[in-house]
Amino acid sequence: MRATHSEARGAKTPARRGAALCLIWLGALLFIVAGPAGLSAQAPPAPKPASLVISPHFQVFADFEDADAAVRTSRAFYQGAADFARRQHDTLYLVSQSDLQQAVRTARGYDYRLTNAELATRLGIDSYTKLDVASAATYLESAFETYQELNYGLVDPERVAEVALYLALSYIEQDRTTLKLFDRLQTMTLLDPARRIRPGYYPDDVVRIYDSARESLVTLLRDEGPQTREAAALAEFSDTDFAAFGYAWPTERGTFEATLYVYSQSESRFLPPESIEIADLDPATLRAAGNRLMSRFLPCLIAPPQPTAPASTVVTTNGASPFSLDFGFAYTSFMQYPYQERARTQPWGNYGLSVAGRLQLTHEFSLVLGAQLLNSMRDYAGFVFDDFSIARGFFGGDLGVSVGAFNFGAQLSLEGSSLGSFYACPDINAQCAERADRNFAVRIDNDSLFVGANVRPRIIWNAYRQFSLIASGSASYYFVPLSRRNFNIPLSGQLDVSYRF
Repeated sequence: MRATHSEARGAKTPARRGAALCLIWLGALLFIVAGPAGLSAQAPPAPKPASLVISPHFQVFADFEDADAAVRTSRAFYQGAADFARRQHDTLYLVSQSDLQQAVRTARGYDYRLTNAELATRLGIDSYTKLDVASAATYLESAFETYQELNYGLVDPERVAEVALYLALSYIEQDRTTLKLFDRLQTMTLLDPARRIRPGYYPDDVVRIYDSARESLVTLLRDEGPQTREAAALAEFSDTDFAAFGYAWPTERGTFEATLYVYSQSESRFLPPESIEIADLDPATLRAAGNRLMSRFLPCLIAPPQPTAPASTVVTTNGASPFSLDFGFAYTSFMQYPYQERARTQPWGNYGLSVAGRLQLTHEFSLVLGAQLLNSMRDYAGFVFDDFSIARGFFGGDLGVSVGAFNFGAQLSLEGSSLGSFYACPDINAQCAERADRNFAVRIDNDSLFVGANVRPRIIWNAYRQFSLIASGSASYYFVPLSRRNFNIPLSGQLDVSYRF
């Protein structure tokens, strides 16, 4: 069958329609992804009250014979400060301890990393009890660093303190008297008031090192206060304007001094501390002291903000936005095509670009709008004479479940596709195949828009906060047009890189 000039000109029509469909689909994709982000960027932020987070690790440095008494006094000091801040809800927003714990538990990769840390902890303690202190130190140091990175001290401080203790004991057994040893003992002291190293329970050299580390910690806190780096990290993690820390220690007069420190994130420094002298360490006394000390800071916390330069219209989300954009490679083969039985050829490949936008509505469910722009590979059996383009668009929902750093799920979508026209040889014994001449080939026109359902199982690896890798495979079935569906059942594979705004 010889192609005429009008046929050749008409062959461009489906290709143009496919290109137009792809452009419309991509335009809608960019509008959905960028539109809400742009609106949120242009809207000025609403004024909000000052926010405060209170470190749950208040500490009373005194020689308690009863471990429970040490915990009660520290908690009373903390509760006094928190009670006063909580009553100022109209002008001051207090991030609660449960809010902090929830933020830690919902961080990406939390379950997976916590499982590894717990395993390293058990292996480390088991190695220590078997006197393999070198292996114990390796396991416990790995667990301790992971706990610190997860901010797990806000969830289970006793567990982190236990790891710090065993790690310090492992260092002592190896005669490694280093700054790390003192740091681990001081971390244990701050996280767990009930945990002490006392004579009679531990060797004298261990008690001596512990007492030295504890005295050094008290001196450092009394003279310089908490570390600015630690305070800045807590304020940034809780997204608050201020972070408060409280400590109490004995004085030379036989009384005790309770001190409250408040860090200002906007000024990147601590405000001048406030102290009060108390006669004893009764929980009621410490609760009242925490209340009074916090009240002294109230004018500083709720002072009207100074005028600042106009805010930038660019919003920094650090991967917390519900919008994400995927780009990658796609490969598709149609299992059903014209003259399939007569030509006796195998399905050929079509490869190209895939792009998709995602709107995450819940932790498990997202809306997805995507497209593929593909180009054919000339059939090795001689069936396809021309390269032709394919435009595919998808809209649907994605349901998945997270397991550590991975997310397993499936996407169900409505698909609309357009294929360009091309010349093919319907019979391997025909003149077109023998002479490799398209003038004897048949032109296959694809004037219709193919509409059907697409199912796509996929795996997402959350490689970094904002970047993910997505591997997926999909199958579609077209039910429109109702008849003369020359092409059907496309099978696809995709590998994409996803960026969350």
